[in-house]
Amino acid sequence: MFRFHPWLLVVLALILPSSGKDTPTASPRFHVSESAKLLNRQGETVAVYGKVDTTRVSSSSGHHFLNFTGSDFSVICRAENLAAFSNGDPAKVFDGKLIEIRGPVRIFNGKPQISLIDPGQIRDLTAEKPKPKPFKLKPTGIDTWTSPAGLVFKGRDPRGLTRLEHIMRHAKDYPDRNGSHGVFDGDAKTIFMLLDEAWNVAQRKGVRPKVEDDRVAYSIPMSRRVGYLGGQTGKKKGHPPLHSVFIVLNRGTREVITAFPH
Repeated sequence: MFRFHPWLLVVLALILPSSGKDTPTASPRFHVSESAKLLNRQGETVAVYGKVDTTRVSSSSGHHFLNFTGSDFSVICRAENLAAFSNGDPAKVFDGKLIEIRGPVRIFNGKPQISLIDPGQIRDLTAEKPKPKPFKLKPTGIDTWTSPAGLVFKGRDPRGLTRLEHIMRHAKDYPDRNGSHGVFDGDAKTIFMLLDEAWNVAQRKGVRPKVEDDRVAYSIPMSRRVGYLGGQTGKKKGHPPLHSVFIVLNRGTREVITAFPH
């Protein structure tokens, strides 16, 4: 029997910000989730961007650290360099901010790190993001919603879940599930915004779908992490990041059957 999920109310009230474009730099540029790639760039000057999730000040050394969830990459500002930051201590100024830092990659305890020595190395990208644009899934029928990009979430799956609830099953890992299971990063708002973004990318870049009977499947590269591999396979592999979105539609329509990180 179908059981109503309380978080569906959150999905129905989606109001999402649009994502801004990254400013290009002369140095090779990486997202903080690409820490494995940074390990191969030891000694090279690169630019790394991402949101600072936590900061820490060492009680023994006085060094400041900027950390990023889901990433081995970190930023260190040693106590002897703090005097250069007249606008405030890095651990306070950049806490919760979207930043870009440029500098040589060093490896510390097997993890990539950049030393913050001068204020010119780091840039607060938060203010560069455009004003948020409203994003809502519009009810367009019984168990039917349409996104701003024209994706249609219609009907129920064989379990009796609406298509919104079906997709939200990929917002959580099921570690005992046989095989692999793509798990989205973020909450409902982030996920449905991402699907619209992926669909627009597919149209702009001419991504060709795989046709199977009455369905078409798009594998859309997003050039950044959008989730991770879960299930039994993902657990064995250490939950590697996923960078593409897989969307399955009813052939000849924009009706979404399922979608998940790929």
